[in-house]
Amino acid sequence: MNVFPKRLGAFNQYFWTRELVAANAIIFWAELEGVLEEQALQSALALVQAKYPLLHAKVEKKPGVMPSFVENLTPIELRVVEPEKGSDIAQVIETDMAKGSDQCLFRVVLLRYGSVRSTLMFVANHAVTDARGLTFILRDLLLALNGEPLGPPVDTIMTHEELLNEPSMQDFIQTLPPGSPYPATGAAQMKSQRSAFAATEVLHPTEVSAVLNRAREEQTTVQGALMAALAISASGIKTEWRDGRVLQMLVPVDLRRFRLGEGSTDLLAHPAFVSIHQKEAGSFWELARTCKRSLDELVTLDAARAFIRQSHQLLAVEWEPQAFFDATNAGLPHELFMSNLGDVAIPDGYGALRLQKVGFSTLSGPAPTQSICAATFQGWMSLSLVSYQPLEGLLQGMRQLLAEASL
Repeated sequence: MNVFPKRLGAFNQYFWTRELVAANAIIFWAELEGVLEEQALQSALALVQAKYPLLHAKVEKKPGVMPSFVENLTPIELRVVEPEKGSDIAQVIETDMAKGSDQCLFRVVLLRYGSVRSTLMFVANHAVTDARGLTFILRDLLLALNGEPLGPPVDTIMTHEELLNEPSMQDFIQTLPPGSPYPATGAAQMKSQRSAFAATEVLHPTEVSAVLNRAREEQTTVQGALMAALAISASGIKTEWRDGRVLQMLVPVDLRRFRLGEGSTDLLAHPAFVSIHQKEAGSFWELARTCKRSLDELVTLDAARAFIRQSHQLLAVEWEPQAFFDATNAGLPHELFMSNLGDVAIPDGYGALRLQKVGFSTLSGPAPTQSICAATFQGWMSLSLVSYQPLEGLLQGMRQLLAEASL
């Protein structure tokens, strides 16, 4: 079944339009042990590409017409890099984040660190997938490398509107009064040339276990602890975020947690905006509990539906990409972004290859925003920071706060 052409949903269009102006890619990486040959990887990528429509799609936008996913039969771009001694994944993230992903919705970088150590890095446009979706792509790629079957091709690209039985963007536009402008975004190419800064930290399984156990004792979650650590560490560095300032934090919510689109590689995350009142919270764990309660109130299907409708109203205006980018930054302001993928529940062994650690990064919001992403695999937690205006020592501060609070 040919799924193309497929109209973009509200969130697909939101991320695709922003990518026309500034890098908004999501980057997912996996550290591997074992021999990985380039030719074998290219063959496995072809098998995975054949399974998932999003991996052989591009976006087509014509003036006055809604953007659509259309078929692109070009093989997945694979770049092989042998990093210089002393370099790390953060430097490669900076390079590929700056390239963006508006023309190529998905590409792969293989970093070689010798004959048996390598890192696979996926660079994807957020219009087509999210971090959870990329874990499924990684799993299937490793299965294909091991010669295992991947199952039948996926015959659809899911949107939030379809999963929640909400009117589509096209349906919404048809309800507008005659003469209402339809968005003509996508004609201009105004990619920002600024480079974002990236940094990573890896927490040892003993550190992660201590945080998890203490969070349970304190009747909160690792997510709540991460949010508290981010807010306290950031305000400790940036003076204007102190003295009772209420910080706005964006936290992605995955529709799969509601058993919608389970196993799907499509974009199924939507944003929740949490207000962090540090002065009223008291101790670290009181703030972590407050963060959890605030987030729980926003993690509902009704909240997801409300944001879809808000996005429709925003997108049903005549925008140029830069104007849309500025409007969304102003309309959805946040100083902090905290995305926690949680425990990545995929196998670690694939024949001669062994998966050791995973992590991901993305940019969110205006330039000062500090975008933090966390992922845990086999007990190891990878933390990453990406920002145009990074706060020096932010990740180290988070790690120290988590360690001290978990004693």
